[in-house]
Amino acid sequence: MILWLLLGMATCATLAGLYGVYGTSHGWLRPPSEWYLVIPKAKWVAFTADAYAHLASYASGILGGIGVIAYILIVRLRRTPIGANA
Repeated sequence: MILWLLLGMATCATLAGLYGVYGTSHGWLRPPSEWYLVIPKAKWVAFTADAYAHLASYASGILGGIGVIAYILIVRLRRTPIGANA
């Protein structure tokens, strides 16, 4: 279960990083927040790709973790007979 979550996180991070590279390279994205004011323009592509990859990894990890918790709870509640003492 955790392996699938990690693979999903890696996929999301990779796709978001590629999106950051493509978007920044074509001029329709810039570094998030106001970082573009302090980062040299030559480093925008790398910084944006890294930022997008990290943010996607965190978001997918949090949402996926909540999904894993919900799945485990549902499976365990279905296995426990009603009225059984644990």
